[in-house]
Parts: sequence; C-alpha cells; structure tokens
Amino acid sequence: MGEEKKRPSAPGRFRTRYTGSILLLCGAAVLLTAAVNLFLSQLPSGWTHFDTTEIGLYSLSDFTGQVLSSLEEDIDIYLVAQYGSEDSIVQELLSRYAGSSGRVQVRQVDPALEPDILARFAPSIEANSVIVAGKDRFRILSPNELYVDDASGSQFAGEQEVTGAISFVASGKSPKLYQLSGHGEGALPSYIMQAIAQENIQMEELRLSTEKAVPDDADILLLYAPERDLLEEETRLLLEYLRSGGRMILIGGSMSQPSPNLDALGASYGINQEEGIIIERNSNYYLEQYPSYVLTGIAGHAITQPLLDKGYFILSPMSFGLAPAEEVRESVVSSALLYTTQSSLSVSGAGLEGGPVDAFAQGPFTVGLAVEEEGLEGTARLVWFTSPYLLLEEVNELSSGANCDLFLNTLSWMYDFDQGISIRAKNLMMDYLVIRPGTGMALGIVLTALIPIAVLATGVVVLKKRRER
Repeated sequence: MGEEKKRPSAPGRFRTRYTGSILLLCGAAVLLTAAVNLFLSQLPSGWTHFDTTEIGLYSLSDFTGQVLSSLEEDIDIYLVAQYGSEDSIVQELLSRYAGSSGRVQVRQVDPALEPDILARFAPSIEANSVIVAGKDRFRILSPNELYVDDASGSQFAGEQEVTGAISFVASGKSPKLYQLSGHGEGALPSYIMQAIAQENIQMEELRLSTEKAVPDDADILLLYAPERDLLEEETRLLLEYLRSGGRMILIGGSMSQPSPNLDALGASYGINQEEGIIIERNSNYYLEQYPSYVLTGIAGHAITQPLLDKGYFILSPMSFGLAPAEEVRESVVSSALLYTTQSSLSVSGAGLEGGPVDAFAQGPFTVGLAVEEEGLEGTARLVWFTSPYLLLEEVNELSSGANCDLFLNTLSWMYDFDQGISIRAKNLMMDYLVIRPGTGMALGIVLTALIPIAVLATGVVVLKKRRER
C-alpha cells in the first residue's frame, strides 16, 4: 500500500485562513484609504486644512466671504512661481479662496513652462506674484505688496490684497481720496500712503482755492494737520460738498493761530474746538515721561469696534478737545470715538508754563468724533481726530499699529465699506508688550521686592524646620 498523503493539521489550516484574512483586510484598508483621500481631495480646503496659527494667517474674514458670495463673474487667480519654489503661505491662502467660491479658480503658472499665459498681463512678472483677473480687468500683486515691512515689523497682507483685488476687478470702481493742500498741511507718512494704496483707494492732491467746486469723483476728502486756517470760499465749498452727502476726515487743526473758518465748518455739524493741549495726570493713561502723549479710551462704533475687540489702545499726542455746539440741527448725529480720563487737563496760556491748576480746564475730553447727517442727496459723514501727530510712524509703532488701523477703518467707514474694516495685514512679528507706567511700577515692586522677600522667607522657614528635627 502506498503512503497516504498527510493532511495539514488543524492549526496549520487555521494559520492559512488567518493569513488570508489579514491580507484581505489590508487590501480593503488600502482601497478604503485611497477612496477617502480621493474624496477629501475634492472637498474645499477650508474643510480639510485647519488654520492653527495664532494670528489666523490662512483664515478668511467674514467680509471676504461676502465678497466671494456676491460675485457675478468668474475670477481667475494665478500664482506665478516655478514648481517647487512657490510661497507656501500664499499657496495655502489662495486655496482657501478656491474652496470658498465656485466662481474662483486658482492655479499655479510656471513662467518657464507657460509664458504665453503671463504675456497676456505683463512682459515680466516677479516670481511669487499673484494675478487676479476678471472679465475685463486684472491686478498683479507683487510679493512686496503681499508682505509689508513697517515700523511694527513684517506683516502678511495676503487677504487684504487679494480680496481688494477681487473687489476691484469685479466692481470696476475704486474709491477716490483727495488730500486738501494750501494750508501748510503735513505730508502723509509713507507707510500711510502705502496702506491707502493697499486699500485700492486712488489718491490725488486738491488745492481747493483754485477750484470752483469739489470734484464730482471725490468719495473722501482729507485735511491733514493744517497749520493755517481755511479760506472763507473754501469753507463754503466744503459745506456744499458735505450737504450733498460728502465724506471728510480732519486730523489735527490750526492750533498756532485763530481759525474762524475751520471753526465755522465744525460748528455747522455741532463741533466746537476747545483751547489748550490735553495733559493726562493718571500715569496709566500716558506715555511715560510724556503726559501730553495720551492713551485714550475708545468708544464703541463701527470704526473702533475691531480695536476694542482686540484690546488695542490709541496714542494721541498733543491733542485738543472737541465740545458739542450749543445749537445744531436735529438731523446731525455725533458719536465720540476717542476720549480722555476725568483726571486729564486742558492746558493753555499760563498753564503751559506751569501756571495755577485753577487755570486748567478739567477732563474728560473728546479727542475723536464721528458725525453723520442724513440728507436728500445722501449721508454726510465727518470724522475729526484732534492730534496732528496721530499718524506719525513712531507714534503708530508705539500703539502696535492701532493708530494706522484706526485711520484705515475710518476710510472704510467713509465709503460704506464697513465690513472691510476687519481685513488688515497680519503681523508676522510679535506685537509690542505695552505696559502703562503705573502697571510697570507695580510689576517692578512685585518682581524686584515682594517675590525675592517671599522666596527668602520661605527658605528661612524651611531651614528652621530642618534644624528642629
């Protein structure tokens, strides 16, 4: 009889089946993972990529969402960069735009591989630039516009620029700002000029003394730190402009000499200038050793609310107060924006030379004010900040950029771009830790005296207990 073939033992058959099951499960897991990855890759970037950066570097604001949802034409966004050399921050931000609207298409264009596409826009385009193109218009955003260096450090202005460009190419209109001249006005700091351009606002100089009227395309007028009074005819033209629904920003005022015409302009909207420079006596509300550099309180308003939400302060040097006029039209609505404490004083005449306290006017004072008036031809808006040094670069640096944001928010409110107020460049550097003098003194006592004494006392007690053992 031939030998019978041995049959596999039961444990052997179990191992074979077990191995087969494992291989089957592994294969199914691989297929399932591939399917899930394929599915997730089709979802909007915002659903699958989470912005864990402290400053929300890649997150889109509510206003950007509103701009995208209101688009009535397709927008193409091109990231100009060689493959492998693209800016990862910009690339991730643009993917959020594509994921937030079906009308926005984003693609990367390698200049070496697809020069014909770029030739439609410009002969030469810098690497890592962004092109935002609509049906009839386009804008090219260079890396220097996406990343901005100022006194407060390096900032990423990606959302601000891209959303502004989308709004520009989709609407076909940019607000027009005229800066008044002829009264010894100060030159706007370069960082402010750059910030205005980033807001897609066109800017021109206007010498009103040679004009018969404010230009029809003037969306906003700016009178910045004048040293001399307005002319009577200029005042008349400005009042006509405001009564027809015009918008005007006034920073500073003619403090070195009487200004009856500027006073008349303010009084027409219920605002009177108060004499004297404001000095703050509460050490928590002025820059150390400079009591005329006042840290103001901020009142709630569309202009100031984002600053309140972030806990910022405004530094207002050499300010004067604004007071309500005794008689004003009922249709005029005024809102305080910035104010000083009750311990502040308005110093003039002998007070500036250290005169008696009873010669001082007592605070609080309003140093920033917004006025609105509904009219048949539109809503007039007038905003007045009394510090002529409000926008100086070093002052803005000391406020961690809040003074600049205040000005840009005011511009946005002026041309009914209220929702755009919160879109600002995101600081890639740490903000300055600003400690008010009173708080600094208290911290100094705690850190240099109380804590060392407490540690020493604890050591003495512990040593004594050990010796007693």
